[in-house]
Amino acid sequence: MKILFCNSNGLHPYGCSGAEKTIYDFLLYLCNNYDVLSINCIENYLLSKQKFSYINNHKIIFNNKNFKKIFFCSKERFYNDSIKYIIDYKPNIIFSQLNYLEQIFDYVIKINNSCKIVFFQHGEFKESEQIVNILETKYVNKIICCSQYVKNTLPSNLQKKAFVVYPYFDKRTYKIYDKDALYHKDKVLFFNPIKNKGAEIVIELALKMPNINFQVFKAYNIIENKYTRKMSNIKNINVNEFELSIKKNIQRGKTCYISEYN
Repeated sequence: MKILFCNSNGLHPYGCSGAEKTIYDFLLYLCNNYDVLSINCIENYLLSKQKFSYINNHKIIFNNKNFKKIFFCSKERFYNDSIKYIIDYKPNIIFSQLNYLEQIFDYVIKINNSCKIVFFQHGEFKESEQIVNILETKYVNKIICCSQYVKNTLPSNLQKKAFVVYPYFDKRTYKIYDKDALYHKDKVLFFNPIKNKGAEIVIELALKMPNINFQVFKAYNIIENKYTRKMSNIKNINVNEFELSIKKNIQRGKTCYISEYN
């Protein structure tokens, strides 16, 4: 069976948000038993790194022991050219999100009616008539939600085809502590210091617990803001840049090859 994940956002190693990590771990799990292909776009990442010359004329392919990843460096190229790879791959199941569902839907109804669409809803559902109309069709077989709360935000008629699948965690990659041990830890790790992620709460906690060390990492697209400036002036908060280096992945043997071409 061939499984495709396709959207216009980045994925590891170019993306570092919680949603991207959830999807990446899920794809790693699926590739234990199935053929998996991921097609994404890294324009936002390249803009944040000021690598403007890459955006118009490049794409990057990772072909490793896990699954193949194709990254378009511009959203224009992604929307224009990714469908060619989908047609060639001939997936049996397609995962998609809001930002590429229309094109996926068009492919299924016009080219490959036997392909199943599984819509992935990671956050609170923001209803639009066009998306709801697509999700209601027979071509979208299932809707996966990462929590019961997310499922409850769907329109009631869509909840009938929705299932809750909690984020997959490979216990082999995490150190597990018992409940009592957690109370004796003296460090707190926090990513993405913006208001929606809880930056104000972190600042308040750090001021109330001066003996606890807070390590804060900025996502690649987070510029300096009032929260990072305030955090930098609090003694027990360390604000760090979050660098995702392709070179490091190669050196660690995680990648077989990278090719870049027009």
